[in-house]
Amino acid sequence: MINSNISAHHYTQSPSTAGKFGEANHLDYATSKGALQSGFMKSLKNEIVRIIPHARCNVVAPGWTRTPMAENSLQQGKHFKALRTMPLRKVATTEDVAQACLFFASNKTAGHLTGNVLMVDGGMEGRVLWEENLE
Repeated sequence: MINSNISAHHYTQSPSTAGKFGEANHLDYATSKGALQSGFMKSLKNEIVRIIPHARCNVVAPGWTRTPMAENSLQQGKHFKALRTMPLRKVATTEDVAQACLFFASNKTAGHLTGNVLMVDGGMEGRVLWEENLE
């Protein structure tokens, strides 16, 4: 059975925090993510309704997330520096990201939202909040 609260006309993209903060040594990656989060989505939300009335488009932008692709970096502790910029000081789970996507897909919770970016990043800022390391 399909949940009637989930919109058939909703598009969610998942760039990353690199689009907001940039990423050293990954100019191409950060640029493409930033473009998706800003100009592309802001334009798409205005154009898609001409084709599909009432369609909604939003962005879920995760930060460090525990996935098979990130596991090696997590084991090497490459995320510790990023954790120092997060009030919540934790790596997201795929469930955290999925719940954000479901929030936007739901007509009940986000039926009047389009062109928005939801950062799933533990409150990440572009500055160090915690001086001590978590290692």
